[in-house]
Amino acid sequence: RKALDYSLTDHAVNVDVDGDFKDNKSVCQAIVKATGQMLGEISEQIVEFDNERKSADSESARRLMASTELLSKRMTHVEKELLEGHHHMEVMEGLNLLTQLAKEPNHDPILEAIAAIPLQSTDVTPLMAEISKVHRRHGTFEELLQRVQDSHTELHGKHGEMLEGQSKLHDLLSSVQNSHTSLNNKQGKVLASHSKLEEMLAGLHDGHSTLHDKQTELLNSHGQLRDLLQRLQESHGHLHNRHDQLLGAVQNISMPDFGPFHEHFAMVG
Repeated sequence: RKALDYSLTDHAVNVDVDGDFKDNKSVCQAIVKATGQMLGEISEQIVEFDNERKSADSESARRLMASTELLSKRMTHVEKELLEGHHHMEVMEGLNLLTQLAKEPNHDPILEAIAAIPLQSTDVTPLMAEISKVHRRHGTFEELLQRVQDSHTELHGKHGEMLEGQSKLHDLLSSVQNSHTSLNNKQGKVLASHSKLEEMLAGLHDGHSTLHDKQTELLNSHGQLRDLLQRLQESHGHLHNRHDQLLGAVQNISMPDFGPFHEHFAMVG
């Protein structure tokens, strides 16, 4: 066994098995082990992505809060200056009114003197330019916040895809475990059949041993019969020799002369 590599591609689970395995149980154990490692790595990546997202969101929120606080201070200052400008306009209107009253026949020298005081107008152009800069920065931060939100949504989508892939992987693992259980059942049946075959083979072996014993007995009996036949052949040869000797002895015996006996018997007759 060398390695088990998992990859998630297009919402599909690919399992690449590299190496030789002894049996299906080893394959299942290797797949379960590699699956656990892959799920652990996926969980670590999810936690890492979530921490990065939280860190980025926190940094963006901090910057946005700082910008908002700065904008609030600037707006307060602008509002104060605008109020001062509005107050200045009210003062100018009052002075203009006093000037008009001073032009009437029943004018007052004091009011004329007040109307003659020169007043400088407030230039709010730099303030408006600063407000525009702050507004543009605020828009930039809004765009950045929108990008962060889009990235967060995309991360949630990828997380959903990873969870879906994890679910498919769990289904695949369940299928492999079911196949492993089925294979174990079939293996049990095969082992039972193997035990029966071993018993039959043991019976055949015993019968073969018995036949070998009987064959040995027959071979021993054959040897004894062959020895007996050899002895019979030797005895038969001795008998033939003895017969030949007796026949020769008989042939060598001289016959007596029975002529006188025949004459005597004839005379008696």
